[in-house]
Amino acid sequence: MLAHLGLLPEPCGSSCASCGTVLCPLCGEEARKLLDLASAGRWAPIEAMLAIRPEMVNYQPDKGERSSAGSRRRSFSLLHWAAHAGDEELLSRLLALPGCQLSARTRDGKSASVVALEAKNYGSAALLHAMEKGLGDAHLLPPATPPPTPL
Repeated sequence: MLAHLGLLPEPCGSSCASCGTVLCPLCGEEARKLLDLASAGRWAPIEAMLAIRPEMVNYQPDKGERSSAGSRRRSFSLLHWAAHAGDEELLSRLLALPGCQLSARTRDGKSASVVALEAKNYGSAALLHAMEKGLGDAHLLPPATPPPTPL
């Protein structure tokens, strides 16, 4: 866990992790620290934690919760932060986590694809939009060779 790095406390180990959005106070604190790391662009420790606790990918702060992140972005999930950062490889890794909720919305109703679009991260927006439409990574494949033109 990341506690040995001094970044996060040890998790409670209870079943609160099964939901991913409703956490005990200790795990909630851990998840808020992950969001603070994401807002600072520090993804290596986040990915290390997600390898152990993948359900935390879906955590979003409750309305009354505070974080050091800007107030406009207080309701971002990790997926929203990755979309804001514009890192398509990171987005793909997050989306591959079991249970990652592509449908997550911020308090003002924005999906991760909208956040990417607003941040002018068009490649990330296209990836997320394709995933939302059920196309998976098909849009990233090179176009098929056109059929030969009849003579």
